[in-house]
Amino acid sequence: YRAVHGQFPPEDVSTELELRRLSERAKISMSRPGKAKTRQAVLLGGRPFEWTITRSQLEDLLNPPLTEAHGVCESCLRGAGLSWNSVDRMLLVGGSTHNPMVRERVLADTGLTGDQLVKKQPHRAVVFGASLLANGMLEGGNSGIAQTIANHELGMRAWSKKLGRAEFEVLIKRNAPLPVTCTKTFYTARDDQRRIILELLQRKGPDGEPASLGVFEFGPIERPRKNYPVEVTITYDPE
Repeated sequence: YRAVHGQFPPEDVSTELELRRLSERAKISMSRPGKAKTRQAVLLGGRPFEWTITRSQLEDLLNPPLTEAHGVCESCLRGAGLSWNSVDRMLLVGGSTHNPMVRERVLADTGLTGDQLVKKQPHRAVVFGASLLANGMLEGGNSGIAQTIANHELGMRAWSKKLGRAEFEVLIKRNAPLPVTCTKTFYTARDDQRRIILELLQRKGPDGEPASLGVFEFGPIERPRKNYPVEVTITYDPE
């Protein structure tokens, strides 16, 4: 645009919306197998502009988000204690999965075979999934079709005798089906210890930094002694 008209396109909402619309149209056009390039014409700021994008240019643009998406999938699998060998089928979701490069990258990055990839109405797949999940929650949280899971690890920061320092102890693992309840007994470390202070933490996964949800103080203990037990129960529900 600048090479043709000597200036950048106008920076306004209507121009941005028009460029988004044309970009989506170009992406859809290039999702057809065998399509090598597409040409789009547009009127920006009252001035005509025609541009062409080739398949190689589009694939260069797609590479970073596809790499990022693969990293997210890897993180989800690690969080669930699984690998790609544990995956029976993969449902491709979203209109971008029509692009041949997406299928090629998925097969190359995961080691899955073509018959393990499922693509059925990808534009509506998210809506269908949300509907199934909502229906399951209305029927009591688990309809047998959709299951709500914990999206964080939940646990306590407590003193570890073995490590000699405070440590985050996971009580409820990420991806655990909800609702879930866990009970853990903590113990005093000294004969004169009259209180136990525990911090409730959550984190996205083993590599994440835990975030504090609050500090709880139990005491005073009337007859303190070493190894005095305090039982803690935490519940993680869908609401």
